[in-house]
Amino acid sequence: MPIELRKTLLHVETTFIEGGRGAAVPLRLIAALAGRIISSVTATRT
Repeated sequence: MPIELRKTLLHVETTFIEGGRGAAVPLRLIAALAGRIISSVTATRT
């Protein structure tokens, strides 16, 4: 079964202050997500 991606999300955050102090080097945090629909819904007409 081929994978059908329905939605992707990318979040990038750069932290300049950590623990109340300035960071010597900025910290970059990256999170990525990809999703697909697993089940299908059947519509019926009456």
